[in-house]
Amino acid sequence: MSAQTAQLTNSVIISQSWTALDPSVDVERYLPFLKDCGEEIALNAFAKGERQGQMSDNIHHFDDDPEDGVDFRGSWTLEEKEIPIAAKGSLSDEEAFCQLKDGLQETSDDEEYDALVGMIDALSCLLPEGALSNYITENHSEHLSGE
Repeated sequence: MSAQTAQLTNSVIISQSWTALDPSVDVERYLPFLKDCGEEIALNAFAKGERQGQMSDNIHHFDDDPEDGVDFRGSWTLEEKEIPIAAKGSLSDEEAFCQLKDGLQETSDDEEYDALVGMIDALSCLLPEGALSNYITENHSEHLSGE
């Protein structure tokens, strides 16, 4: 019997919440800049062992921004997920779909399961070969049955 090797890769998910100190400011307008700032802050803090924290930024980007910029405060959380390297991209669409169905069946109620499987099945007809497998392993690996 030969020894088995398992490899994992980590995927990092950063969640951010931003608020402008001036309630009249449209925060959506600044999201691309805030996203970059928040990711940098979160990753630097993560390197020090932190998983959540507070952040702030001052942005002066648009012509109509005040001279001293717009102040924002926010919070971030960071989650790490392990994804088996062997599964990512190595399954056929059919194998990935079957594993996802099996995994969902264990964690979902019947109505939710039927709806999810129906949507995935319908999408699989529209996607090129390999796209469904990549999507499933990258975004729903926690539901793969691993069979």
